[in-house]
Amino acid sequence: MKTLACMLLLWICAPLLADAGADYRALVEASDAKKHAETLRLCENFLKQYPEHESLPAVLYLGGAAGLAAREYGRAEPFYRKLLADFPQDANVPRARDELASVLRDARKLEACLALLDENLKVLPKDPRAERWAYLKGECLFRLWRFDDARKELEAFKKAWPKSSLAKSADRYLADIDPSWTLDAYNVIQDYNGKYAGDTRLEAARRKLPAYTREAVEVLRERLGVDISGHLDVVFRFRDKGENRDGERAVTTTVGRKNKPWMVMTFYTEFVVLDEEDHHSRVIHELKHAGFRGIMGQKYLDLPKWIREGLAVYGAGQLPERMPLILSNEVFGSRDPVAVLDGIDEPDKDHNTLDYLEDALFFEWLDATCKGGTAAFCRRLVKGEDYKAILADLCQQPWDKLMAQAEDHGRRRVEEALGKGHKAYTALRGDEAAAERKGRKALSQWLEESGLAAYEKWLKDYPGHLCEPLALYRMGKGLVTLGRHEEGRVILARVRDQYGRCSTVNDDAAYQYALSFELAGDEEGARREFGLFLRDYSWSAGAAEAAKKYKAAGPAAPGEEAESED
Repeated sequence: MKTLACMLLLWICAPLLADAGADYRALVEASDAKKHAETLRLCENFLKQYPEHESLPAVLYLGGAAGLAAREYGRAEPFYRKLLADFPQDANVPRARDELASVLRDARKLEACLALLDENLKVLPKDPRAERWAYLKGECLFRLWRFDDARKELEAFKKAWPKSSLAKSADRYLADIDPSWTLDAYNVIQDYNGKYAGDTRLEAARRKLPAYTREAVEVLRERLGVDISGHLDVVFRFRDKGENRDGERAVTTTVGRKNKPWMVMTFYTEFVVLDEEDHHSRVIHELKHAGFRGIMGQKYLDLPKWIREGLAVYGAGQLPERMPLILSNEVFGSRDPVAVLDGIDEPDKDHNTLDYLEDALFFEWLDATCKGGTAAFCRRLVKGEDYKAILADLCQQPWDKLMAQAEDHGRRRVEEALGKGHKAYTALRGDEAAAERKGRKALSQWLEESGLAAYEKWLKDYPGHLCEPLALYRMGKGLVTLGRHEEGRVILARVRDQYGRCSTVNDDAAYQYALSFELAGDEEGARREFGLFLRDYSWSAGAAEAAKKYKAAGPAAPGEEAESED
């Protein structure tokens, strides 16, 4: 009878065991194929369906590793935690401890990361990864603004592992603790010796920084309802962008001075000298970050990026320029501009500068929905209230509903900005591209017979449209293609000099402008204009090729023209 019962139990469980085996093989195959999102989903399902399975330790490790690789930190952590708690002797535990430290570090759970690192070093002091854990302790302490403690840990790390591959990273953090700066009268670090040293435009921008700072306090008090005066522990720095093509025009970093955080606001010089007004608004944008961080401390950095960046763009009044700049850049790259609207409250891991448009449009919607809503939101935010609770209260509706309404607003605004002009421009550009594919002769014929006239008509039909700089660029380039260099240069110079804030095509126009001199056989003009191009647009795609033949110009001196005569 007992034997019969066992046989019956095996018969009942056999399908379940077979299913578990198939599910386990499926998740292992997904992991081997580096399908991280799929692996994570399969591991979560396996854990729910087979919580006592003999392969559970392996599933827990694979689930954590997949979550880390997919940057789904909130889903990765429980897998690692359960593996460490329930299977402390498993062979994957040392590696899991190291990877969990990465999860906590990248998720900004820095206090939890420090606790784990101490535990790792205590439990596995001889592990090869102990070197990394000791370094990460110093890094986490720095990021928590415990600078004196960070210095002790990083110096101890360097002493214990002087030949570590992480020593240079430790040196960078140590250099940002009580740095030996010299500040000028405008609160600028006196360490710039780049290509614009002595340039009149850069010097003018330096002198205006105190006034811009005072203005930022007033602008942000009016637009965001928060007084950041007295909370601006900030210094400024100028750096050349050089060949870096990351799209950033300014960056901020943190340093420790007397165990207190200070923000270093670094402005890339090329964008400072080319467009003073863009630099002006960027100062206000970055000072918003500095002021709110000064008030809120670490809690500001715990906010999602869309809140931080949306308020900075909206508060600095940059939305009218950011919308055409972002959308026209997508059009220029033959991408769908509407696709930049990919959801406001997305994870930080997916957030980039294209998302700043949707971020800022949220606060435009908030002010339209609730009079003074953005200022009211900010006043409560800096007091430590939860941002979701504030918004739900201000809008008197559930979170999901208000977010859906804000996203609908953003889509309507983008579609209105694109309008019929975008469709007409895309069709026209498609005709030009078709002619280009047939060769230079076909392109020239198209330009002469209909192309230039079509672009001119488009510009008359859609004045001020966000594709205007693109159409002007195509027209100017087309004139150069036809050998009508002087006419083309007039248009290209206009694009280069007037559209830098609302498009990304100004560097392309500068390149084509310089190229027109070379094509026309004007060697002196080509040297002059490519020299200016290489100096001011060193990050542009055409710079590397141009640098093989031409030399960058020096800084603009008093009395000299910074740009060409056209």
